[in-house]
Amino acid sequence: MADGILWFKFIPAAFIVGLIAMGLFLILKRHLPLSMQVKILFTIFISILVISPMALDFWIRSERHVLQKRAQVFLARPMPKLLMPDPEGYVGGYFVDTNSGPANGVFGYSRILIQRYATKGRIRWSATIQGEFACTGDNCLNGNISDNIITNEDVRQYSAESHAILAQEWEMGFWQWIEDAIEMKRTVPEFEEEDAASGFIQQICGTWTNVSSSMSVSNNGTFLAISFNHDHTNILKGTEIFYGNGFKVIPDGPPVRTNDDEKDFKVIHVDGRNLIYEVDGQTNSMSR
Repeated sequence: MADGILWFKFIPAAFIVGLIAMGLFLILKRHLPLSMQVKILFTIFISILVISPMALDFWIRSERHVLQKRAQVFLARPMPKLLMPDPEGYVGGYFVDTNSGPANGVFGYSRILIQRYATKGRIRWSATIQGEFACTGDNCLNGNISDNIITNEDVRQYSAESHAILAQEWEMGFWQWIEDAIEMKRTVPEFEEEDAASGFIQQICGTWTNVSSSMSVSNNGTFLAISFNHDHTNILKGTEIFYGNGFKVIPDGPPVRTNDDEKDFKVIHVDGRNLIYEVDGQTNSMSR
């Protein structure tokens, strides 16, 4: 498929040159009758020009289906036990982030991207997806994990299949763009998702207040919340990280912090004037 990306880049140029040559020929020979050979040549060229996009679209759809099946088979495959984090979040002496699920800890966004293709059967190079591709791979091959895991055959085969699927998904991003262009698709799901996330951030950023507190959410990553409770004031200041339906705040403070210090704000509803969210098991309402 990688070779296909290379040669395909010359095909549109060849068709353009052919159309220009045909146009110039017709202009120069406009007062002369066309020979049968020329008519046949023009007919073949126009037929190829019309049929090629349809054939290419069919081929891309077929390749997408094959890759989707491959991703589904991979996800149905049990993950090697050596790569499953222990209760403390370590794999062979290497700490992994298990907040996104144990199957995602060692592999970064690899499993997420494979799961995406197994479910949706398509992928485009949106900014978010390109960022996820930049964080793929596995840490079991970088020397941080013990040798008995690195040299394990099941781990190597599992990792190799993961990398192979991701490489095909990345290439399919180009072909998906070609397919969408051929079909003149106006609504691109990957860009819609990205716009929805940006819209959510734009809606939630700003200053919110109620009778006992105020909260400022900025689009540059800084967060500040002040609440008044009888005779004392609570202040939470830190860095915010947005995700699907909310954001997490990592408080400012000493260099070493634990997960217990973080605050998870789950947004229940937000619009131009009202915000309802849940944090620490309590539901709060604010407006602006």
